[in-house]
Amino acid sequence: MLQDALTSSQFWAMCESLPEPPWPRPRRRLKRKPSPGSLAMQKAAHSTKISESFSFEGDKLLVKKTFDASHMLNDAKQARELTENSFGSDYKHVGNVDMGLLSIWLKEAGVSWSDTQAVKDVIKRKMMSNEFSALRVWEGAY
Repeated sequence: MLQDALTSSQFWAMCESLPEPPWPRPRRRLKRKPSPGSLAMQKAAHSTKISESFSFEGDKLLVKKTFDASHMLNDAKQARELTENSFGSDYKHVGNVDMGLLSIWLKEAGVSWSDTQAVKDVIKRKMMSNEFSALRVWEGAY
């Protein structure tokens, strides 16, 4: 057994006799509401789904989802006016695509979400097509 060992009561008595530290004691933190995040994060979390209906056709379950795409068009129009996609910049704001629309594109192409390179190719092909030119912000080639 150690000769300098203290009992717990001796230890706490010694701690109480110490002077207060020169720095302030940490205060209890108040619980705050989580911040909603940036505007982009709020838009990403916001669903544009208008309706969803289910029906059966034989043995198959059909799910029909209806989305509102007007916000994508408005955002792209505003970004075209405000975004500076200059020649020398490294990052380009190419366009705005809603997750609902992207899921339709991937389903048409037969691509899974986990295949990231194929997802990039589908987005690039669709954004460069004339059918979805209204979603483009940057008119260059990539």
